[in-house]
Amino acid sequence: MRNRRRREPLLPWIALAILASGCDGTVVITDPGDGAVPFQTVVQSQTSGIDAPREQIIESASEWSAVWSEIGRGGPPPAVDFDRDMIALAAAGARPNGCYTIEIRSIDVRGGLLRIDVDLNEPGDNCVCPQGIVHPVHAVRLRRISRASDFDLRRVVQSCR
Repeated sequence: MRNRRRREPLLPWIALAILASGCDGTVVITDPGDGAVPFQTVVQSQTSGIDAPREQIIESASEWSAVWSEIGRGGPPPAVDFDRDMIALAAAGARPNGCYTIEIRSIDVRGGLLRIDVDLNEPGDNCVCPQGIVHPVHAVRLRRISRASDFDLRRVVQSCR
């Protein structure tokens, strides 16, 4: 009996080659349906120079440069391709001690809005905290989405018993 080699159908491979030839490898999602939106932290710190609480969507390099100067990290801001991405920023403003932090917990599209869920963490009773004024900030990069945005700030009190 001869050993026959099974031939794979060529049509799926040809279709894939045609699709790939017109693609540079990037996929831009500009208006996803409901569901989670992936994001990456660009900066998270307790030592920004942003004195007042702020929630902001940053959609241009000039706006990002100005905010980066306020954050006070020095040097040029981290590179962001604003044709494809945008920045969501949450700042807690001036807080009285080092137990305060802020974190963008999740981002999703719900009810037609881009919803950014933010936790403002603060000390509870009996917490021993580093003394000094802090200015917590968290900025994340996500794909540019053509939806109105809504920040939902949740106050989280730490238990220090």
